[in-house]
Amino acid sequence: MATIPAVKQSFLAAQTQLLAQPLAPSRAWLAGNSAGDAPLPEALVREALAGVNQAVVQHARRAYAPLASRNVAEQIEELYGREGADEGAEGDGIDRGCDLKELPDERPEREAHEYPAEAHRYRAAVARLRELSERREALAVRVGRLRRVRAAVEDLRTGDGGAGLQENLATRGSAVERELERMRLLMGVEEFLDERVFRDA
Repeated sequence: MATIPAVKQSFLAAQTQLLAQPLAPSRAWLAGNSAGDAPLPEALVREALAGVNQAVVQHARRAYAPLASRNVAEQIEELYGREGADEGAEGDGIDRGCDLKELPDERPEREAHEYPAEAHRYRAAVARLRELSERREALAVRVGRLRRVRAAVEDLRTGDGGAGLQENLATRGSAVERELERMRLLMGVEEFLDERVFRDA
């Protein structure tokens, strides 16, 4: 989905492209020139138009460069943003913190009949806003859950660059397994010695 500055930039690019279109005399002017007492020669008119069109193209390239139109779009966005912030929540727009579920599903009936295309766009925009709001709420719940898990696991990490809890798990070939094997061996030796001492006694 396009951002607001991108939409404004595409609008500005379309308008500047219209301004950069080559000029051509209208049919009425051509007819009037042909019917006049001293008509301008067609070659002279074409040559003058070619010079003017070349100047228009060069001006459009210099004055309406993509970076310049991007800057203008951002300035327009900033001005409208500032104006909206100044108005606060008194305007007809929606506040950032408002509950989107409270938005009406339809525009007022009179406006819906007068502007059916706008009413359709409004319904689509409200549906999209509600969908995005629900996704945002689901993501906020997930982020909260992941933060709680991270906080619970944080205690299991070692601060000195060690592997944390992993180094203390009894996995195959680990230091804990080797230590348990040594303990079994020692216990076996101790039992053997106890039996021998008991027999000798």
